[in-house]
Amino acid sequence: MSPYHPQGDAWVGRQVADAPLAKVMLEKRGEGTATGVGLDGVPRLYGLTRLSATPDASEVYLAVGIPRSVALAGSNRALVRNLVLLGLVAVGALVAARVVAERLVLRRTEALTAATKRLAGGDLGARTGLAGDDSELGHLARSFDEMAEAVEQRAAERARAAAELVRSERMAALGRLAAGVAHELRNPLSVIAGRIEILKHQMAPGQAPTFAVLTRSLAQFEEAAERMRRIMEGLSTYSKPAKPDPTPLDLGELLRATSEVLAYEARKHQVSISVQVPPMLPQVVGDRSALMQVFVNLATNAVQAMVETAGGQVTLKAYESDGSGSPIVAEVTDTGPGIAPDALAQIWVPFYTTKAEGTGIGLSIVRSLVEQQPGAAITVESRQGAGTTFRLTMSAIGADVLARSSAS
Repeated sequence: MSPYHPQGDAWVGRQVADAPLAKVMLEKRGEGTATGVGLDGVPRLYGLTRLSATPDASEVYLAVGIPRSVALAGSNRALVRNLVLLGLVAVGALVAARVVAERLVLRRTEALTAATKRLAGGDLGARTGLAGDDSELGHLARSFDEMAEAVEQRAAERARAAAELVRSERMAALGRLAAGVAHELRNPLSVIAGRIEILKHQMAPGQAPTFAVLTRSLAQFEEAAERMRRIMEGLSTYSKPAKPDPTPLDLGELLRATSEVLAYEARKHQVSISVQVPPMLPQVVGDRSALMQVFVNLATNAVQAMVETAGGQVTLKAYESDGSGSPIVAEVTDTGPGIAPDALAQIWVPFYTTKAEGTGIGLSIVRSLVEQQPGAAITVESRQGAGTTFRLTMSAIGADVLARSSAS
């Protein structure tokens, strides 16, 4: 073997047969390729071939080596180029898949999710807007829209039914009050008729009523007329349409009007009504008709709670809760049997009632009307056998608020 190597000195004193390449040559005994590390430490690819035999029957082999980095440079460049192209194609495919998925799936899913959240939040008009889609999501969206439409229609029907029931309850209560008012008007009318008879008697031929008789008659006429005015004003206030109209109000005057309206109903059941209002009580802002309905409903319930026990007492009270500028409190208290604890927790629930003839919407209407008033709240306290107190709290108004309310 006749080796040539750029670093031939490294072969001096070494057995050629011990070289790894020589062993490969002897094993292959012909043409082939091999890999190995040269004396310079560089990995190489070798091409091997056996030359013709020499006259002395010895074998001659030829091996040509080239560094692997040089031999594979083109392949490596092609591999890198192909990997880069493959990466770009993969990224493009992912972007395209994202766009398609967003257009065909994500946007529709988000629209369906958004409509679901809006419906859950109370927006009964929420729709997906995907009714024309024939995909599976489109079918799901159509089903959702149909369900939402049905829910909206049922809610509207229920609202109409509730409004009609409220109107019916209001008219029924108004009818009951009107009967009592008609009876209550008899007293001042009787006073007027009696004084007229006295005046007619005093005005017989040749006679004239004395100044004292005229003065007393006019005073009684005025008192009877004022009583009828208060009664009719209370009834008129109660029967007004429930259109909110916040104005400065005197709670004491409203409580007295409530007492006038319910006077006959209370006497019929041997229940007394008293009004306790301190002088110079600050005014509040609220809707007169709504608050009148609140007090009439609460006082009527109080009277009816004592139908079976004669001698009951209903107290209508208004006061400042804790000094000047503090909230104004109006209370309707009865000495009836009270409310059971399990019923007390349900009294504000619509259609809940313990009366066989009741509709169960009176107190729910009361709470709704109170919540419509600026800064108002209502609570209830009751003990069985010790009566019930409904407490309405409203903010007092100052002179500046009064001026703005009057101007508006």
